[in-house]
Amino acid sequence: MEEQGFINSHDYKLIKSRAERYCDVQDRSIFETVMKLKSWGCEPEWINTIIKELTNSGHIDEQRFANNFARGKFRIKSWGKLKITAALYQLRIASAIINNALNQIDEGDYRITLTEIIEKKLKITRGEANIRINKTAAYALGKGFESTLVFEVLKTINLK
Repeated sequence: MEEQGFINSHDYKLIKSRAERYCDVQDRSIFETVMKLKSWGCEPEWINTIIKELTNSGHIDEQRFANNFARGKFRIKSWGKLKITAALYQLRIASAIINNALNQIDEGDYRITLTEIIEKKLKITRGEANIRINKTAAYALGKGFESTLVFEVLKTINLK
């Protein structure tokens, strides 16, 4: 496939088919797909049309993408809601869609995950109690958990 612009209807069908396969491999956001189309040298006037067709056919679904993204980052990487939100904003996902995706995360699991992260970090952190607490809090905040929740959980944990 040439990296230059595509010229005829055969090329349009080819690039659309390639975009469908790209979106079928894993859920993609509109922004990711647009960037990929541009990197393939797709004609600028075709991009909106292809995106509309991919959305109408179900190849792209921003809500499905955001839900899977949020669940995956939480379960696999133990990211907090703030970090997930920031990542979705970078992918140009709308606020309402982000909020719906974050609501898919069970609050009980969220708190359990944060508690496990804090306990694990406290075990490996050296120094006086206040230094250990500060380092652990900074770590949990860096993972994207809300400060009020981090300090609430830290208060409940026994420093051994």
